[in-house]
Order: sequence, then structure tokens, then C-alpha cells
Amino acid sequence: MNILEMNPHETKFIPLVGSPIRHSTATSLYNHLCNLYGINAMFYPKEIREGELVAFYQACELLKLHGAMFTMPHKGAAVDLTDDVDDISKAFRSINCVRFEGGVSVGHGFDGKGVIYSFDQAGVCLRGKEVVMLGAGGVGGIFAAEMSGRGVRKLTILNRTLSKAERILNEVNRLYSDVETHCYEYTCDNIKKAVASTDIFLQATPLGMLGKEDFHDLSFVDEMPESAWVMDAVSNPPETGLIKKAKARGMNTVLGMDMLVCQVEAIFDFFFDFKLDENGRNAAQDFYCKLFNYIP
Repeated sequence: MNILEMNPHETKFIPLVGSPIRHSTATSLYNHLCNLYGINAMFYPKEIREGELVAFYQACELLKLHGAMFTMPHKGAAVDLTDDVDDISKAFRSINCVRFEGGVSVGHGFDGKGVIYSFDQAGVCLRGKEVVMLGAGGVGGIFAAEMSGRGVRKLTILNRTLSKAERILNEVNRLYSDVETHCYEYTCDNIKKAVASTDIFLQATPLGMLGKEDFHDLSFVDEMPESAWVMDAVSNPPETGLIKKAKARGMNTVLGMDMLVCQVEAIFDFFFDFKLDENGRNAAQDFYCKLFNYIP
């Protein structure tokens, strides 16, 4: 919204807090979308160091902020300071956003929502599907739980450290007892066996990320059914080696960049009870294409 047209007494201020925060570009996109739709809100980055979150919450109450967004290292600590947190975010100790309403803080995690909304946008129904996920760190548990909540039939997790995958599946089984779950150590043989009958393969590790180690062997993609969907949660580069390999086989793919766009859509719904239309989704996609120097 044009700042000259704003009523400053009604502006909803929403800081994005983390440490370090200086490289974050997300608030530019959120403000662009507010301007596009005439939403009287302003997002801005704010450096809040580890150990300062209690004081930050107190400041939010004093300043009567509409909400706040969290990045590292605050996603877990914010769970303990928030009054109302959804079950999945509580189980895996990670929230992205909190909304303040009538003296009560409501927190929610949106990393997993980005994944399932991406499949929604692609027209993929998760109910009854067999899913194989590579990776059990960071947001892997949230991905697994959100997909299980959508009714997947079978979930298999592969990870180099098997105990991390086991911990995720213990939580998934507690939340969704009707999902068949398995976990294996990530080896070339194990992943080839696991993907042989999968409907969806989700890559949830940093492999292939710009500046990080990539897959040494992608031959497991050839073992997947041609009808399987392949999603890579890595957003930069948008087309990773895994995605390129799957496309070369003529398989359906979902980009990590798509996940980011869908996450933005879910966040606007949370903060403003507002649904982005095609114009908003296109604006978000254009933003990330320019950010990652990507031409679809």
C-alpha cells in the first residue's frame, strides 16, 4: 500500500527477527504484496540475538504489534513463549509466525504448509499415496507430519543418521497412527529399493544447494516409477541436479521455489485472513525468479 495513503494508526507492523538477519530479502516481497493488494501492513527485518526473545515478546505486547516472523535461531525457542501453538509445530519445536490477538499469542509453522500447498497447486492429492523422503534434519519432521496429516498411506524416511529418522517417525506415529512408516540408513542400495514403488519422492537435505555438496549418484531416479512426482526442497538453484534428472526422464516435478511461493500464500492467510490470487502468486514467483536469476 502506498505509504502516503496509509493511516499510520491502523498499520499492522510485523518484524522478521533472527540473527544474523542482514541478508534476508523476504520482507521486500511481503511489502510488495501488501502494496499490490492495498493491505495496510509493514514487514521489516530486525536483529534479535539468541537469548533476547523474552524481551522481544514483551516489546511486542508493549508496542501492540500485529505479529512477528521468526528465522534462525528463534524457531524453537518461540514455541515455549507462545500461548497457542499447533500440534505439529509443538511436536517438532518450530514456528515461523506468531499473531497477537487480544493479549494471546498464536503461533504456527509454515515450512510444511509450503510443501503440501505446492502439491495442491500441482493438482496432486496426497491421500493414499506412498511417500519417500530423503533427510531427517531441520524441517524434515514438519514435512513428514504435514504430509501424514493429509492422509498419505505409507511414509519412508532415509537418512545418514538413522536415529534422527526414527525420532521423526515416533512423533508421526503419535500424531497419525494410521500411516505405515519405515526408516532406513541412506545408502545407494537402500534408496533404490525404497523408491521402486513410490508415488512421491521428497528431497529434504541441503544436497544440491548452491555452494553445498551435491549428489554423487542420481541413478536411484531411474528406479522410480515414471508416474512418480519428484520434489526438491532446495530453492537455490531452482532446478537442482535431481530436478533436471527427473525432468530428463519425463517425470513430474515440484521446485523448492514453488514451496517458497506457497509458504508466502499460507503466511498471508494466517496474518490477514487473505487469500492470494493468481496475481499475487505470480508476483511472488517473479520475485524469486529474479532473486535466483532463474528463467522458467
